[in-house]
Amino acid sequence: MTGALYMKILYLTPVNIDTPSSVLNKMNAQIEEWNSFGHEVYVASLPIFKVKEKHVFLTPKASGFFVFKNLLVRKFFTGGFFNMGSKILTIWQYKNYINSVSPNIIYLREIVGFPGLASVLKKYKVALESNTVLMDELQANSKILYQLAKLYQDKVNKEVDGFVGVTNEVTNQFLKYNKPSVTITNGIKMEHDNLSPAINSRPQVIMVSSPGCLWHGTDKYIKMARLLPGIDFFLAGPEKKDFNISLKNLFIKGYLSKAELKKLYSKMDIAVGTLALHRNNMKEASPIKVREYAAFGLPMILAYQDTDFSDKGLDFILQIENSEQNVENNIATIGDFIYKWKGKRIKTEDVEPLISITLKEEKRLEFFKKILNNAS
Repeated sequence: MTGALYMKILYLTPVNIDTPSSVLNKMNAQIEEWNSFGHEVYVASLPIFKVKEKHVFLTPKASGFFVFKNLLVRKFFTGGFFNMGSKILTIWQYKNYINSVSPNIIYLREIVGFPGLASVLKKYKVALESNTVLMDELQANSKILYQLAKLYQDKVNKEVDGFVGVTNEVTNQFLKYNKPSVTITNGIKMEHDNLSPAINSRPQVIMVSSPGCLWHGTDKYIKMARLLPGIDFFLAGPEKKDFNISLKNLFIKGYLSKAELKKLYSKMDIAVGTLALHRNNMKEASPIKVREYAAFGLPMILAYQDTDFSDKGLDFILQIENSEQNVENNIATIGDFIYKWKGKRIKTEDVEPLISITLKEEKRLEFFKKILNNAS
């Protein structure tokens, strides 16, 4: 990175650091890259869930971390009331921690605004990372959080000095603030685990999803399995108990560790990305799971505009429309694509320039430097 400037970065996040997750994996990878460029990184976690574990899954490359456990909130609140009550009642402890670190810049993973948050940000340079069009997502999924965001989100955003979106669609929502903004898609660390092609008698397809995320389109994936009985479909993430369905060619695996997923990927021919982003009123995304598919060499079926992959004429991508009927409308094309790519892998050199986290984090650090220099 040319003209490198040492920075002490405070990563303020709603992500639990005591619970393994793909989002925490992304945070850890970002922190490790920033550290490799010579920067010092601290983490303050305003956890979404109760802190239950003694173990912390934060990367050791972080210079320090802070999670305040409010015993009163833990005792009397559960669910969404815990999530918000904990944030409101403990924000001043976070303010004290941030002041003790005295960072050059705060990197804020977007969080639903609440009383006190804007005040904490006021005296620091702040870059905000957004992974969604938040107001649209909240309006579709949580009336209470939507009303809270209507009261406080603008106050938080006015204290932000620069916005980072994972897609152009996400970045564009912040243009009204007239502040520096940049689109930096999700990336992953390339471990060169591109696997040898699988040898299967029947094509094998995988989708990694998360319980409760309707925009992932798990129901459409199941429909795909029903309409293509000669192909085997594997679903990782949700549990069998989440479904009342029995298909001979559908295998529901539940949560899998990275090692378990890698083993499963080695047996797959094709991977499927998000199928129902339209349910969040969105068109564009850059999911980490899709970058993992690509890193392991799996050709992909996508039903949204991927900022890194779509519209590039890549033959290993089957692009279908982002609509409610997209699976049944394209089932013959989907079947043809699966059989065409059975037993083949994408070359690492074809995807590494598109998904390497090192290149993306270098760009992010340059954006931090721009903010610190008050560039517009």
